[in-house]
Amino acid sequence: MHVQCQTRRAILAALFSAALPGAAMAQSNVVRLIVAFPPGGPVDLVARMFADQLAKDLGQTVIIENKPGANGMLAASETMRATPDGTTLWFSSVGAVAINPTLYPKLNYDMVRDFAPVSQIANNVEMLCVSASDPATTAPEFVAATK
Repeated sequence: MHVQCQTRRAILAALFSAALPGAAMAQSNVVRLIVAFPPGGPVDLVARMFADQLAKDLGQTVIIENKPGANGMLAASETMRATPDGTTLWFSSVGAVAINPTLYPKLNYDMVRDFAPVSQIANNVEMLCVSASDPATTAPEFVAATK
């Protein structure tokens, strides 16, 4: 009798999973990592290292889907279209998350309403470089020279 109950539960679970795409994905042990940059670049490299460790930690397959373009807006849109079941993550940068809302008055997403931050993965340093023959040696000098 106990084996029969387990079999019925398994059949019902399989039918339920087939009927609901979100449940099917969750049961298939696949996590999608939507990367807002093209393959081969520095952000993609960090995302792949992160995905490898995440797969080990979760005991699930993590697949990378590169959706570059529009300063992260394409990846944001792809993530928003996904079933909100915890199996789709958006791997982005400060550009799409913090800068886009100030640059574009009509974004198709709202960072506060549409997304929940999970973790900061990396912190990088940006540099402004000029030719060695340029008289500007500081950022204020460079800005003054361009005016």
